[in-house]
Amino acid sequence: RLPVPVISHSSKKSPSSSSNCSLVCSVVNVSDVTLSWYKGISVLSSISVCDLSISLSLPLEIECLDESYSCVLNNTISNQTTHPNTQLCRPCSVPPVSVSLTVLISAAAAAGSLMIVTAVMIFCICRKHRKTDREGKYY
Repeated sequence: RLPVPVISHSSKKSPSSSSNCSLVCSVVNVSDVTLSWYKGISVLSSISVCDLSISLSLPLEIECLDESYSCVLNNTISNQTTHPNTQLCRPCSVPPVSVSLTVLISAAAAAGSLMIVTAVMIFCICRKHRKTDREGKYY
């Protein structure tokens, strides 16, 4: 009988992106098995071992977590599947705070720029009309 894989959150930060979530699937005292990460029916990563009584760990780095992820330990006879706890990572349905903040800052900068351009155009138009009115009074 195979042990049930254990999924935990890895504290190791990715240098490429701080918004990613790092998970680790682990099993202890296994031999002649394959440990795999799946998203739905697609294999994301896998590791096999033929040694006697070894511990296996398989990391996975993802942007967000949904219920389609699973870790599977199998041999020629049976398998054990574990799904990660949805509280380990940000759910895929919720946008990351950093993206929302970036969008908000960009929108505010665009609105501010538009206001400045509009104010300059109004100033120029008013100035031109004043000049035209003054020139019309002297003729």
